[in-house]
Amino acid sequence: MVLNPQCFFHLELKSFDTGNSGFMPVLSAVVLVQVSSSGGGTNVQIERTDAKSVQFVVLQADAWLRWTAGPQGSLVNMPLVAKGYARTLRTSNLVLNAGYEVEFEFQFPLQPTVLEGLEDARAGNEPSFGIQVRFGGIARYEFDEGALPVGKMPYLVPFNTEDLEVVSHDERMHTLTIERSKWVEKLLPGLGYGNWLIYEVPVENFENSAQVDVYLRNAVKQFLSGEYKLSIAASRDVVETLERELGANSNSAFGDRFGSAEKKARKMTDAFGDLVQAMLAYQGSVKSLLAAGAHPERPDELVERPDAEMALSIALALRRYVGLRLRASRPPSTEGGRPL
Repeated sequence: MVLNPQCFFHLELKSFDTGNSGFMPVLSAVVLVQVSSSGGGTNVQIERTDAKSVQFVVLQADAWLRWTAGPQGSLVNMPLVAKGYARTLRTSNLVLNAGYEVEFEFQFPLQPTVLEGLEDARAGNEPSFGIQVRFGGIARYEFDEGALPVGKMPYLVPFNTEDLEVVSHDERMHTLTIERSKWVEKLLPGLGYGNWLIYEVPVENFENSAQVDVYLRNAVKQFLSGEYKLSIAASRDVVETLERELGANSNSAFGDRFGSAEKKARKMTDAFGDLVQAMLAYQGSVKSLLAAGAHPERPDELVERPDAEMALSIALALRRYVGLRLRASRPPSTEGGRPL
């Protein structure tokens, strides 16, 4: 049987997960690879079409992770997120027309600043990536008995692929979308994202402290999920529930001839509640106006990420402030704090 003069590498995404690379967060992509005589796109030339079989021994595997949200086009024109590498090359050789797939795990180290940039770009939507892979190594040609002189070494030829694009399992598209709930609840925590939101919350209890912390965790969860309106509402609940403790524990140095520290604290929480209420009321008014007109509503959130981040930052800071003030006024505790 005579082989076709070229072969094609087929790469399919199996899964995304978090990897392990010491202190650097790593996004891991498991890719299934096959080589066949049919297909499309970039190809590798077959040097000896009279070979019985061809095995591709991969000695180098590089990968590039790209951000594909937005207008679609060639992956090479999409923003580069990270350069990756194969976690190990101790895997089965790629056999031409074998009919089975070989797994490669590619790991992409992500700096915290890159993660923050991805979250800004994601804006609460499902993250969408593209992966390009480049293989290099040795193609080993095997022949029927007598096709090569006795005692000769196997026929070995170096090979290199051009950039190969990984496709999705279901839709066979080059855009690889991660379900939002999986990204928020599993992958982001595994990547260590959110350290800038992790406050050490002192464990000193006070009236309604448990309820405050429930609201606070909900505010963070909704923020990461892109539910900015719900995050703002939860942040308001945090501040309103903290009002009594803020008034009772504010440093007296904040007081002056315009009012005591307690009075100022209560005024601040009232003003924060008014601000949040105004944001939510404005959103409702704009949506009502647009719905009544000839044009469809805006697809994006009227309460946007910066608004929710501002509200959440205030709620976090006030919760920590109350805990620290209570800690300072009570006997030392052997317990520390707990992350949010």
